[in-house]
Amino acid sequence: MLTDDVPTLMDSLGQLDYSKLCSKLWSRFPRPNPSLSPSGGEGARRAGEGVQFTAPTETCRLRGRLVPLLLLLCLLGPVPLLATDTASSFETANKLYEQGKFIDAAASYQKILQMGRVSAALYFNLGNALFKSGQVGRAILNYRLAEQLDPRDPDIRANLQFARNSVSAGGSRASDRWRRWIHRLTLNEWTAVTVAALWLWFGLLAAGQLRPGFKRSLRGYTAITGATVVLIGTGLGLAFYDRFHTLWAVVIAPETVVRYGPLEESPSHYTLRDGAELIVTDRQNSWLEVIDSFGRKGWLRRDQVVSLRTTGDQQTVAGAPTK
Repeated sequence: MLTDDVPTLMDSLGQLDYSKLCSKLWSRFPRPNPSLSPSGGEGARRAGEGVQFTAPTETCRLRGRLVPLLLLLCLLGPVPLLATDTASSFETANKLYEQGKFIDAAASYQKILQMGRVSAALYFNLGNALFKSGQVGRAILNYRLAEQLDPRDPDIRANLQFARNSVSAGGSRASDRWRRWIHRLTLNEWTAVTVAALWLWFGLLAAGQLRPGFKRSLRGYTAITGATVVLIGTGLGLAFYDRFHTLWAVVIAPETVVRYGPLEESPSHYTLRDGAELIVTDRQNSWLEVIDSFGRKGWLRRDQVVSLRTTGDQQTVAGAPTK
């Protein structure tokens, strides 16, 4: 079988004398600059005169060692090229936006997202292009995704609030106080701050045990640090819950009828417009049970909203309908 011959082939390749092989190859190819003699004793030669070269064995060995490195560089070559292509695509999308071609700019930003390139600036620019093209709901979605990556950016927060204000009464869901508090930091930042506070608390406890004389003087600091750990840990837990256990959805239809039940024949409860932010509490076939900013609960069709995430392993692409 072919797999049985592979070790034999590798052994044969390992027994080759690469120095002799390089010597033969070297002798067949003259140097590109005939003005330099191999011995260094003569000057330039006239065209057509033969030149004899001695094979540099050490150079061939060096070249043999460089082969794996060259192969590695060939494999890694597409990485900077991909980054260059992404930057070029980003600039192209920005130019389309500056030219007022907002739909084309949004499509270009979407292509970059499909390449796996995610950043707050990309979501922010996509939100701007969608808002300018009249897609308020999708714009709010991307502003919120940008806010998750850079929650303290003033431009992101200002544009998100402006888009929310453009939604009619009852449409945009006002954030709870605890959500406004936890959204000041990213989930990674909450984790880092919690770990740092926890280690500081452990350090104070250890110092009190190792140096009993400092135990009384450190008691107040230890208590304050412990309370801080509890407070920050609570923020981390809330941030984790809001990110992974709360499903947010944004209406993208010009007008959406929320019904009392998951059927087209169910009586209508209330109406929402493009950009309304909702919390999804249940699913049934092609229907979602949602709660609006006034606490009203009802059912609407899935194709009328987009979500920040989906439960499970599937991640919703920004601007794409939930599935």
